[in-house]
Amino acid sequence: MAGAPPIRKFVKFVWGDWQTNELWQRILKTALACVIALSFAVIPELGTVYGLNTYLIPMVTVFAHPGQRMGKVIESLVMALLGSLLGLGWSLLGLFLSTLAIGQNPSAASAIRAIFMLVSVLTHGYVRSQTPRLFALYGSSSFLPRLFF
Repeated sequence: MAGAPPIRKFVKFVWGDWQTNELWQRILKTALACVIALSFAVIPELGTVYGLNTYLIPMVTVFAHPGQRMGKVIESLVMALLGSLLGLGWSLLGLFLSTLAIGQNPSAASAIRAIFMLVSVLTHGYVRSQTPRLFALYGSSSFLPRLFF
């Protein structure tokens, strides 16, 4: 390995043996992933392509940071994806029901949205206190109702 390029030496030094991940390696991987995700999130051109919700990019690196084992990262990403889909469905149901009532009574439409938000927040608190492992599932879904209401 005497003639290996410097970047290869650096990668081997940082990532090293997959079985013996030292603490500093995990911290470095997590910090690097967060910096890269945050860099992507603040690019204005990316906001025009993906919309105003680019702040969700760094949030995923916090929930499923690469300092964990691969199985845990995959589990966290699947839970975050399922939670996002759950939150999106809940938000769209609340919006659909409130648009049915907005023509006759605008305050009733606001009340429907408030009830959906209240149920979401109370469920979020309950799930977080009872089963912290499922917080990634419901934690990611709790951000979506705030986008629509």
